[in-house]
Amino acid sequence: MKNKAEVVRRWQLLSPYLNRQQWSLWAATEAEVIGRGGVSVLAGITGLASQTISRRARILEQTEGMSAGSLLPVSHLQPRRPRESGTKDLKVASELEVLLREEAVRNPTGRKKCVRTSLGMLRRRLEDRGVYVEPKTISVLMRRLGYRLKLTRRKPIEIKDPGIEAALQSMLCEEAAGDPMGRQKWVRSSLRNLSKRLDEQGHKACTHTVARLLRKMGYSLQVAQKQRVGAAHPDRDQQFKYIAELKEKFLREGLPVISIDTKKKELIGNYRREGKNWRREPIQVDAHFAGYAKCVAVPFGIYDLAKNAGYVTVGISGNTSEFAVSCLEQWWQNYGQLAYGQANRVLILADGGGGNGYNHRSWKKDLQDRLCDVMGLTVTISHYPTGCSRWNPIEYRLFSHISMNWAGQPLRSLDAMLAFIRGTTTQAGLTVEARLDQAIYRKGRKVTKAQLAALALSTDEVCPLWNYTIAPRAANSDR
Repeated sequence: MKNKAEVVRRWQLLSPYLNRQQWSLWAATEAEVIGRGGVSVLAGITGLASQTISRRARILEQTEGMSAGSLLPVSHLQPRRPRESGTKDLKVASELEVLLREEAVRNPTGRKKCVRTSLGMLRRRLEDRGVYVEPKTISVLMRRLGYRLKLTRRKPIEIKDPGIEAALQSMLCEEAAGDPMGRQKWVRSSLRNLSKRLDEQGHKACTHTVARLLRKMGYSLQVAQKQRVGAAHPDRDQQFKYIAELKEKFLREGLPVISIDTKKKELIGNYRREGKNWRREPIQVDAHFAGYAKCVAVPFGIYDLAKNAGYVTVGISGNTSEFAVSCLEQWWQNYGQLAYGQANRVLILADGGGGNGYNHRSWKKDLQDRLCDVMGLTVTISHYPTGCSRWNPIEYRLFSHISMNWAGQPLRSLDAMLAFIRGTTTQAGLTVEARLDQAIYRKGRKVTKAQLAALALSTDEVCPLWNYTIAPRAANSDR
C-alpha cells in the first residue's frame, strides 16, 4: 500500500518532535485522509489505541468552521476563570511570598521559613488576589522561596490526659484474661462500655481511642475457637465482682493474695515441642510415643499478685488435692511466712476444677489439717466459675511466660524443665522459683460427711458454693 509507506515515512520524521497528545491528533488527521480503515492502519503504525485515535477524530470533526488552531467548539473555548499562571511568572512568586510572610507572622512555629497552613488555603488566598495557580505549582514555588509547610498532628490523648492509661489499666485488672500458652490477652467489657466508664471518671475517650490504648497495653480482638460447654452460670458476673472486692480488700490490708492452678502436664524426654527458636541447625527429636517418656511432669503453680512472683512445684504423681495442699504448705514455709511476717489470713484464687476444685472434699480437709491447723492460718478460697479459668491471674501472668520461654525446646529431663521455669522473666520484673517433688500422692481418697462436718468451714453469702473460709480449729477439737 503506497499511502501506508508514505504515512510511515512521515511518522518517522515527525514523531521525535511530537508529544503524546500531538501523536494522537496527527494520527487522527492521517486516518481522516486515508478514509475507511485508516484508524486501524494508524494504530498499527503509532502504537496508539484505536479508541484514542477515533476520539481525536471526533474532536477534529467539531473544529470544522472554527478559527485556525481551535480543537474545541466555541462554547468550550470560553474559560470559566483566567488561565493558570506559569511557575516563572514573577507576579505569582511575589504574591505567594507576601502571603507566606504574613502566615509565618500569624502562626509562628519556632522554625525559620516554616508556616502552619495548607496548600488549599494558600490557593484560595491567591485567588482572592486575582492569581490562579494549582497547589502543585504552589509547592514548587514554596521550595524555591525557601519555605515549607509545618505539618500539625493532634496530640494523643495520653499527653492531654496523662491519667487515662492508669484509669483504664485499673479497670482491666479485674477483667483481663489471657492465653496460658501465648502472649494474647483480652477483656470481658466492650469498647463502648469501657469508654462510658472512663467518661464517668472524667476521661473523655471514644471507642477508637480505647481500642488503640488496649492494643498498646497488649490486648487484642479474639474470635471464638472452641465450643462452650453448657450455658453460662447465672452468677458468673456476680462472682467476678466479688473476687475483685476480695482482692482489693486483702491487698489493701497487706495480706497475701495468691492465684493457684496446675499447668498442662509435660512428657519428659527428647520430644518435639510447639514453637520456634533461633538455631543454626534444627533440634533432632524422637517420635512422639508417650509410653517411651521418662516420666510425666505435673507443674503446680502459685502466683503472688502483690510481689509479682511465681512458685512452681514440679511433681511426678497425679494432680490430686493432697499434691496441691503440699505445694501450698511448702510455699508458706519457704516464702510466704518470710514475705508477710505476722499475717494470719490468706486469699486463694483457684479454678473450679482439678485437684483444687470447689466440690472436692479432700481439698478442703487437707487445707484444714495441713495448712490451717498446723500453720494457724485462716484461708479464704474463691473459685472462678466453670469455663472461666483464663481469667485466673496465674494463667496469663505466669504460665504464658513459662510456655514462651521453653517454646520449641524438648524437655529432656526434669532438671532441664526446672531450669526453664527458673529462667522465666518479664520486663515487669517477674521472678519464678521452682522445686521438684518426687513424692507419690494417693488418688481416690474418700472423705465422709462426718469428717466434712468437723471442719471449721464457713461459706460466704455471695455464691457460697464458690466462696468459703477455713479457720484453724482449737487444739482439743477432733480432726
